[in-house]
Amino acid sequence: MNGLVIFVMAGFAIGIGFVTGSPVPVGIAGVLVAAYIFSLLTSRGHLSRLSVERETDGQMIEVGASILARLRIHSQGAVPFRWMLVRDRIPKGVIVDSPTGRLSFGSGFESQGFFYKATFPSRGIFDLGPAELSSGDLLATREVTQVDDHALTIVVHPRIVPMVAFRLPSSRPFGDLRADPKSHEDPTRPSGCRPYAYGDPMKRIHWPATARTGALLSRLYDGSSSPVTAVIVDQSTDSYPDEASFELACCVAASILACLLRDGAEAGLVGPGLKADSGDLHLERCLASLAGLTLSFQSFADQLLQFREELPWRPSLIVVTSKIDERGAAALEIIRSAGGTIALAAVGADDEIAQQSMGLVVALGGSVMRIRKEVELESGRFISANER
Repeated sequence: MNGLVIFVMAGFAIGIGFVTGSPVPVGIAGVLVAAYIFSLLTSRGHLSRLSVERETDGQMIEVGASILARLRIHSQGAVPFRWMLVRDRIPKGVIVDSPTGRLSFGSGFESQGFFYKATFPSRGIFDLGPAELSSGDLLATREVTQVDDHALTIVVHPRIVPMVAFRLPSSRPFGDLRADPKSHEDPTRPSGCRPYAYGDPMKRIHWPATARTGALLSRLYDGSSSPVTAVIVDQSTDSYPDEASFELACCVAASILACLLRDGAEAGLVGPGLKADSGDLHLERCLASLAGLTLSFQSFADQLLQFREELPWRPSLIVVTSKIDERGAAALEIIRSAGGTIALAAVGADDEIAQQSMGLVVALGGSVMRIRKEVELESGRFISANER
């Protein structure tokens, strides 16, 4: 019922009263106009005083997991004579077990809110919200709708399958453990500065620290380091027969990284700004990157060469893909010839293509692992060329 309808009804009632000479229709017309004015006053500017609060029991979850969300509305000042409808926007494909909206009257909604459980069956980065707010007076003479500008990001990472701890062969010439006293310094592990010593090469001088102190200072490095593992997921559409194989590749990469990092190793996911590190916080960063991976038309060889300069010194490189062609093998040979070690996790159901890809990596002296489905990761391990 809008204002025009109310005024037409009031005019019609006044006309009836004028014709019949009865004051009752005129009184009804007055009540209608007074109710309309009252409704305008009670609903005016109400949405501008509302704020949305959304709470969840987690923002980073595994594929297939659920979160419990709670939506509450806070109002600056009570407006009892109005109704309000709140609807939370849910991403496509997300499954909810209860209504994601609520209709309330008066001011009771702010103190209660409502809950719903959302299940995320696929990997990705999703936004819960923003919420759509609609409000009006109790006589439904006016309705105002606005969209809240707050949404909550939910990161859905690949499933992590527990694996047996493993270590790939290190290509570091001075061993896997830090020497004490140091017998060799690793230029990939700066640990501070020391006064310049006669004979130090120019590239060792720490110029920013020298400029700050006014005295020549040389970089100080840790001794020989533990192996650094870099995991790369092939994102080429030509490498996978279907989307399920790519999702399996993301699951394998997540499981490998979790196994390495939780075992105290240094590892990282190859991509923009690659940084090998250790610990649970770094694992979360890697999982967030895996959550956002998508297929592209860039070949695996081009992808690897693009990030070649960001790889750590003498890396242990683990490639996760369904297929490696001759160009991909040539790109891996560049990494191997620079002192790195190569390993392949061949995923997917096509055994013939997997065997061909594994053969190319074995020819480079690398290790291989065959994964057809997630459950095989529990006992999966890399087999070296000598073991084959």
